[in-house]
Amino acid sequence: KPNPTCSNAACLQRRADYQAWLQKHLAEQADAPAAPTEAPVAAAVDDNEWGFEVTDESVNVEDNREVVDGIMYAYLRNEEVKTEVSAADTVTSQASVDLSDLQAQLKAMQ
Repeated sequence: KPNPTCSNAACLQRRADYQAWLQKHLAEQADAPAAPTEAPVAAAVDDNEWGFEVTDESVNVEDNREVVDGIMYAYLRNEEVKTEVSAADTVTSQASVDLSDLQAQLKAMQ
């Protein structure tokens, strides 16, 4: 969408050209007779040697990432992401290790 506050002369000229083209294009579409639409013909395949089938298994997921009209988040919000953490993916801390011991180990590595 063009910036309505753009002061660039080339930008304004292109916007005016587009508006003129759009008006001409819409007028041509209104004058043109409507072409009859034909129902799509399903392809009938009698020879299905391998038994492949094409089916629609898509799941309609409500996409509520849109903030306002035309602007949407690129990713889902955290509360919309449902993940479960398995026990193998968790980290346990060793309470018996002292911070000063860890600092000494780090210093020894440098």
